[in-house]
Amino acid sequence: MSELITASLLLINLPFTVLFGLVFLYWLFVIIGALDINSFDFDLDLDVDMDMDVDMDMDVDMDADVDMDADADAGSGGHASGNFFFSVLSFTNIGQVPFMIVMSFFILSLWAGSVLINYYFNPHISVLLALLFLFPNFLIALVATKLATTPLIRIFRALENDPNQIKSILGHICIVNISTDSDRIGQAEVTTSGASILLNVKSLKGDRIPKGARALIVEESEDGGYYLIEKFNS
Repeated sequence: MSELITASLLLINLPFTVLFGLVFLYWLFVIIGALDINSFDFDLDLDVDMDMDVDMDMDVDMDADVDMDADADAGSGGHASGNFFFSVLSFTNIGQVPFMIVMSFFILSLWAGSVLINYYFNPHISVLLALLFLFPNFLIALVATKLATTPLIRIFRALENDPNQIKSILGHICIVNISTDSDRIGQAEVTTSGASILLNVKSLKGDRIPKGARALIVEESEDGGYYLIEKFNS
């Protein structure tokens, strides 16, 4: 135990130890009721237009979702970086699992990875070597977070949505908030019984469905993680 504390307080591990400590305090406050599990959740709406128009809207709310909508003819670095950022957030299940749960797993993985990697592969405490280990540690933490949070998706979907209401949205028309195709998960909003529901969606036929388009909700995916939609032309 003393070795773990000593390793955690080394300069090369200290930033991750501080982050881990903040996460520990957050969950301590959640346990005693001083904070809610959604206290630090937010909506980040980033709309990238490759016609040289960039609109950034940040809405502080209860969920984290990222909208990266680029024109189909975009081929510049902005489009690539936007898709990469969206892909990273989508990969870690942000938007399907509460933000702080995802971040807690991610920070825990970063901290544990930093301590273990530097203990075994950087015994002489080289700052340069520690910096070189940051990238593989980041990738490992992303994968670990994905594996840890994926089983939680169904749990939070069941908590947040009435199963009967979810079944009733099949066949309804939705408005796409985040563009999607067969490979990229987007987001759409549907209103039923006076209540609006945000859904993770993919294109059923593989064609790109842009932000603002109307689409028909056809079916739910086998794993329950998203819905398949197709363009609706009235």
